[in-house]
Amino acid sequence: MAPIVSPGGGTWTLDWATGSILLSVAGAGLSLLDARLFAVGALLFVAGLAVGMVGLRKGVRRNGAIIGVVLNAANLVYDAAVVILSRAT
Repeated sequence: MAPIVSPGGGTWTLDWATGSILLSVAGAGLSLLDARLFAVGALLFVAGLAVGMVGLRKGVRRNGAIIGVVLNAANLVYDAAVVILSRAT
């Protein structure tokens, strides 16, 4: 098996961890920008959570994957709280 070669300094690669973080940011942007896109933002959070879990198992950047999982989980909890509180009033 060939060793994993890290990219040179200053390069940026899209991997599972980065994808999870980007899905979290995109979902938060959609959820906050337009109330009609709330469900799409929640779906992006679920997808980001799944991508982060794959990053934890197969990715090389475990810390980034953990950050992505935490961000997506926190966003899902926040969205659930918004839905519950909007139904209560």
